[in-house]
Amino acid sequence: MPGTALLHLAQFVEPELIAASRPILGDLAQEFGETFILTALQGSHEAIQIEQAVGSHHFMRVQLTRGFRHSLAKGASGRSILAFSDDSVITHALEQSGDPDLLRQQLAEVRELGYAVSRGDLSPGVHGVSVPVMIDRQPIASVGVVYPAVREDVAGTYAKALKKAAAAIARAVKQNTSLG
Repeated sequence: MPGTALLHLAQFVEPELIAASRPILGDLAQEFGETFILTALQGSHEAIQIEQAVGSHHFMRVQLTRGFRHSLAKGASGRSILAFSDDSVITHALEQSGDPDLLRQQLAEVRELGYAVSRGDLSPGVHGVSVPVMIDRQPIASVGVVYPAVREDVAGTYAKALKKAAAAIARAVKQNTSLG
């Protein structure tokens, strides 16, 4: 069963994933002054925030609680994982969605752009951008940023940096596990 295989893969690489992401998240937080997060799959239908680095350049910033969980269908971090997940995981999310047509559209956009954007999905006034961390064409996590809505026009800039970060994290995980 592909969903089960993905779950085992994520559990196997989580310590390496966190270790690989820490310096990268820290560098991004220092460069942009925002909160950068690492989100992993919890079970087969939830996202859980497992690491973060909080920037200090801005008076107003967003900070999440480690362990914060939400549906894969909600927020940029969840949708960036969901868009590239197995069909069974996507089908479940669509069945649970209050608006499956909107979710289908959002997932198609994530696949086209290579990143997800959220605007107040999980908390009013908070925006997010997230990119999946892919190993062997499977999303093992997502790397993202959360920031106040007052900084509206930064998603493209963050997406570019996050794509590079996701690739670097995937390379480091593969080098430090038997997956490479």
